[in-house]
This record gives sequence, C-alpha cells and structure tokens, in this order.
Amino acid sequence: MRSLQDISNTFHAEYGEHEAHNRAMRAKLDQLEQAAKRYQRLAAKKMGEHNKLSRDWNSEPGVYWTDRLLLPLLEEIEERTGWTFDDKDDLRTFGLRAECPVYIRGEGVDEYGYRNIKAGITFTPELHHDTDENTTWELHFDTGEHTDSYPAGSIGELNGFGNKTAKVESVEQVIDFLQKQMTA
Repeated sequence: MRSLQDISNTFHAEYGEHEAHNRAMRAKLDQLEQAAKRYQRLAAKKMGEHNKLSRDWNSEPGVYWTDRLLLPLLEEIEERTGWTFDDKDDLRTFGLRAECPVYIRGEGVDEYGYRNIKAGITFTPELHHDTDENTTWELHFDTGEHTDSYPAGSIGELNGFGNKTAKVESVEQVIDFLQKQMTA
C-alpha cells in the first residue's frame, strides 16, 4: 500500500521529468525560431540585393537595331550623298515585322503642308539564333515587289509579310536603291 507521501513523491518526480522535457522542447523550439529568423533576415537581405540588381539592370540602356545598326547606316549615307533623312533621330518600328520606314527629305512642303519626300525605304531586322547565346542580326529592306503568299486584308498582308525583301549587303546598294526612286 502506498502512502500519500509516496503518491506525492511519484507525482513530483513525474512532474519534474515532464517540466524538464518541456524546458528542453522550448529551448529546441527557441533555437529553431532563432535560426529561422536568421534565415529570414538573410533571405530579406538577399531579396533586397536581387531587387536592387534587377532595378539597376532594367534601367540600363538597351541596344536597339534602329539605334546601333540602322542609324549609323543612315548617317553614312547622309555623309556620302548630302541627303537628309527625315526624323532619323526618332526612328520608330511598326507592325509585326518591326519595319522602320525612313524618307529622304525634299525641299519645301506639298499642297497639304507635309514635307516633300524625295525617296523612301523600309528596313526590317532579321534575327538568326545559332545558339542560345549567339544571335546575329541582318538588316533587310523592302524591294517594292510583293508576293501573293498572304490573302488581301489578312494580318500577314497588312503587316507587309508579302513584301519581298533584300539583305543589305553594302551602303552603295541602299544608295542605288534610293537614287532609282529619285530618277523614276
């Protein structure tokens, strides 16, 4: 038979073990929480670094074919011929082909108040992906000829996909193309 003292001693021993177990569990949980907070601070710091790098990268000026490929060609043509391209400092692309029409400015204005145009040419880029890391660009221009490969009124036809193009092989080729328009 057990006395009240035995019962009390057994309870206190079990309670002591339970409390020791609880303290160990709390210590382990506190340790894990502190580690999680360290990782959260590190993750927040790394996310901040990621966001800053992303903002910096996105604010870098791009390399556009109109600025770095077409504009130097137009400037070379102007230098060789004395012609002036209209709006060459604001080259814009249009449509699904990213076509960029440019015009040689004439003297005066027409009967509607628009600048006279001597000749014009529409350029398009053509990209070739050799590998994921190697992309080459070619400059093409519309020759003025058309194919019947797109039905009239279709998106392809409206965006000029039926236009025949030629690869720009030289500055002289473009000058000759424009001179033919002026003498026609």
